Amino acid sequence: MSTVIKSLYESFLDLLYEHKCPFEIEHICSMHGHCSADGWSKKVCSFCFNELVDLSLEPRRDLIDLELVVSAAEYKNEAKTITQKFKWSNPKLVHPIAELINYKLTNCPEFPDIDYLIPVPGLMNEDRNWLPSVLLSQELSKLLEKPYIEPLQKSQETKLYRLDKVNRRKTVQNSYQIKPSHKHGLKNYAFEGKKLLIVDDLIASGSTIEICAQLLKRIHPENKIYAVTFTSVSSGM
Repeated sequence: MSTVIKSLYESFLDLLYEHKCPFEIEHICSMHGHCSADGWSKKVCSFCFNELVDLSLEPRRDLIDLELVVSAAEYKNEAKTITQKFKWSNPKLVHPIAELINYKLTNCPEFPDIDYLIPVPGLMNEDRNWLPSVLLSQELSKLLEKPYIEPLQKSQETKLYRLDKVNRRKTVQNSYQIKPSHKHGLKNYAFEGKKLLIVDDLIASGSTIEICAQLLKRIHPENKIYAVTFTSVSSGM
């Protein structure tokens, strides 16, 4: 492609698409000179999309009380960087991340028609005034056209870095509870025998999501629990 034609093409894309792709994966987006949002979505350029979403990444089925855990990408390279940016510095990334997750879910034949989305609870701190799991639940609720509720709470901060699965589980065991206001209220919320989707930005060992699933099962044993995350640590740490 000549320089003149390429320049005209890029100018055309700039006019056609008002928003830039928020991911801006340099070595990918540079293939077409900039990062205009084109292709499958106006929120993420097709080059970034193809780099990030891994349709071959199999769902996990090894967690207690969970039917299935679906992740859009492995926690490595660009997906790892984006996860960290979303978690600590850029909550606006929730919109394109939710689009990627939604695409992965629509291409997962085993994923059911869920009833409610439930974020993994967290704690606000001075470094961050948002919770990634809650933002993702809110955005996915719109895309999936399903309600989200917050029946769980986290009572204390947990430091899980470099802990193996056994020690992670011990650490998180007593850190999550059903909110007192929901212990009886959920039973009146048509909450029996439902398909519930736990939402988080990242899954490593799966201990936190397992604990949340057990709490939701405690409310009604007939509930079917699923989970979705943006990224997954392939080793399970």
